[in-house]
Amino acid sequence: MTVSIEVLYGTELLDQDYLATLESLLDRILEEYGLQQGEVSLVIGTDELLHRLNKEYRDQDRSTDVLSFAYLEPGEDVPAEGREFAVGDIYISLEKALAQAAEAGHDVRHETALLSIHGLLHLLGFDHQDDDEVVLMQAKESAYLKDINPL
Repeated sequence: MTVSIEVLYGTELLDQDYLATLESLLDRILEEYGLQQGEVSLVIGTDELLHRLNKEYRDQDRSTDVLSFAYLEPGEDVPAEGREFAVGDIYISLEKALAQAAEAGHDVRHETALLSIHGLLHLLGFDHQDDDEVVLMQAKESAYLKDINPL
C-alpha cells in the first residue's frame, strides 16, 4: 500500500515527522478496509489550486478545504492480491486548513490530519449527505484522529 504526500505550499508548517505519521495512519486506514495494495496521493496546496479543481471537476466557482477524486466505485472489486491500484487523490488547501485551525483553536497539523482522514473516507465511499452519514463520518474522523494525537 502506498500513500504519497506532496506538499506544494507551506512546507515550513508540516515537518517530515508529522508527514510520516500522517502517511502511516492513512496506510493503516486503507489496510483496515482491505485496500493494502491501494495507492493514494495526498496533495497539500493553495486555495488557488483547490478553486481551479473545484471549478473544473465540480462546477463550483470557489475554493474549498478538501477535494477527493476516487478511482474506485463503491463496491467495485479490487485487483488481485499483490497488484497495486489507484484508490484516488486527495487535495487539501493549506490556506483553508490554517483558517479553520485558527477558528477551531487547534494546530494546523490537527486540521490537515482531519481533512486528510475526511478525504480518505470519501475515497472509501463515505459521504455526508444526510444527518446519519454526517454522524458516522465525524465519529470515524474522531476515532482516527485519536490515533495520532497529540501531534
